[in-house]
Amino acid sequence: MKSIHLVSRGRLLLGIGLVVLLAFVTLLGNLLTDDRAPVDEGEPPEDEEIEVVFQEETDPPADVGEEGFSGMRLDRDRARSEQVDILQGIVSNPDAGEDARAQAGDRLIEISDRLAMEAEAEQLIISSAGFADVLVYVMQDNALVLVKEDTLEDQEVSQIASMVSRVTGLSWEDISVREAS
Repeated sequence: MKSIHLVSRGRLLLGIGLVVLLAFVTLLGNLLTDDRAPVDEGEPPEDEEIEVVFQEETDPPADVGEEGFSGMRLDRDRARSEQVDILQGIVSNPDAGEDARAQAGDRLIEISDRLAMEAEAEQLIISSAGFADVLVYVMQDNALVLVKEDTLEDQEVSQIASMVSRVTGLSWEDISVREAS
């Protein structure tokens, strides 16, 4: 009697997802290579160092527009999710160089830290200051806070900047607070 092993739907979907992710990372790598004459297939020259450059996150939108805060939050989370997927592909790719994998791992930690700071700052501002909605973007050297209000008093701006400064460690000069309705 023959036995048939069934793969659970979850494992099958996970396997397909990994194959698609690796295909995407491979395609991305092929697109990023330049069109110079090919080097022979041997080891790369020892004097040539490969550097992996990660693009800084996209700038926050200039205005809220029709999509509102929830749409902007969704766009921010989607962009970060795509970055995380690409970086995880690099980290788990055994063909990627050790430096590239280490840089990708460091970048994953940065993104994770920023996500945590943004969520904490948003919750702190909403719960402490009582605003309807807040959206915080933490970049490398600065932060942008969009508050769902028609106008903000100077005292409110100072209070918000203080809260974001406590969470992120950024100075007040590096924190921009804007009203957006």
